[in-house]
Amino acid sequence: MYKLNFAKHFQEDVNSTVNYIKDTLQAPVASERLKDEIKKTYKNLKQNPFMFPIVPDDELASIGF
Repeated sequence: MYKLNFAKHFQEDVNSTVNYIKDTLQAPVASERLKDEIKKTYKNLKQNPFMFPIVPDDELASIGF
């Protein structure tokens, strides 16, 4: 299994998005579904990191993104 590295504020952004959907939009079911999808994608990506294309930006690709 591979290790994933996320941008500095990734978890903060996910939490604020989920909370916005839950509290501001008053859609707790949708916020839970989003969390579940994120967890599922994270798990799938750890098992198969090549499931998405490599970033097309040459500069980012040169540093391993």
